[in-house]
Amino acid sequence: MNIILCFLITSQLKLYGENTIEDRMLEKTVCTFHVSNIVLQQQYKERNFKRYLELISCLLVAKQNNKLLMKKH
Repeated sequence: MNIILCFLITSQLKLYGENTIEDRMLEKTVCTFHVSNIVLQQQYKERNFKRYLELISCLLVAKQNNKLLMKKH
């Protein structure tokens, strides 16, 4: 999943006047996980993020951690 793509979509929705509700943005973001990441999708849903920014921040940290693990491997 491309985090930048999520920001792009959200920005475009705001630009065109689409009402971007936090819950809807959270659900849409988690639902865009690849089929092979169903367990991750469930884990993020169970964390009950209340703000979109919190979810995105968590996803960015996870992405950085994955990069570090891949470099060490």
